[in-house]
Amino acid sequence: MIGSHGEAHINWNSADAETLAREVGAATRDRIAAAAGAPVTTAAIPFGYYDAGVLRTLRRQGYLRV
Repeated sequence: MIGSHGEAHINWNSADAETLAREVGAATRDRIAAAAGAPVTTAAIPFGYYDAGVLRTLRRQGYLRV
């Protein structure tokens, strides 16, 4: 299982919606998947800071585990 930790390792909890979408979005996932040769289905939240909005964004982006 390959996971994402975001593009820039920022605090997702304090990121605005656009920044968070870029951090966990398809372009970031595709780059990781291409390098790893496997789909990216999990996310590790930088610093462990999250709220319901972060979890909703991850779910919408297709992550299966956090």
